[in-house]
Amino acid sequence: HWSHRLGALAVLFAVGTLGLGLVRSHDGHWRAWGIALLGLLLLQIGLGIANVLLALPLALAVAHNLGAACLLRPEASQRQLVSIGRVTKVVKGGKRFSFAAIVVIGDRKGTVGFGAGKASEVPDAIKKGIEDAKKNLVKINLKGTTIPHEALGHYGAAKVIMRPAVEGTGIIAGGAVRAVFELSGVQDVLSKSLGANSPINMVRATMEALNSMRNVEQIAATRGLKSEEVLK
Repeated sequence: HWSHRLGALAVLFAVGTLGLGLVRSHDGHWRAWGIALLGLLLLQIGLGIANVLLALPLALAVAHNLGAACLLRPEASQRQLVSIGRVTKVVKGGKRFSFAAIVVIGDRKGTVGFGAGKASEVPDAIKKGIEDAKKNLVKINLKGTTIPHEALGHYGAAKVIMRPAVEGTGIIAGGAVRAVFELSGVQDVLSKSLGANSPINMVRATMEALNSMRNVEQIAATRGLKSEEVLK
């Protein structure tokens, strides 16, 4: 790499100057000690430059990753780990362990998504879950800090009932359902989960209910009426 070569040249230059100073000091010339000291100084500077240049590729990689994180779409700016579980697979040679992660991401402004990832290590499973969640982002309809109307979502044996609430009520929910509400931007809601309590099924049931939300304009367009007539 070019940084490695430049650092090596700086070290060679410093060592050469130090050697020249030591040779002249052997002759007894009074300026030789100054050259020797200058060589030592240049050696320290060269080693410092070499260390900096050797660390430069890593620093550039970190800066690139941070820049990419800052340039992520607003809807992917916040994330929450819902659950992490260990999966065991029995094979001929014994057991193989892996981890399954469920992640919810959102911008707290009406955009939310969820994903699942599986890998042999926890960080890799979470990373896969985040990438999967980015592919499943959806825009939901909100009414201020709550939802427009009552809804029922179900997936498999899991059911989630949600109702609008006045401002200041907060999120009446728990577990996976709360994570979806928080990252979608819902601040006041009443909810109840029924049936199975599997995290992935509860997340999917909640997402189904949120996807069914319709605002006044959409309902009026469906019925062929005006918004004022729907509210009567």
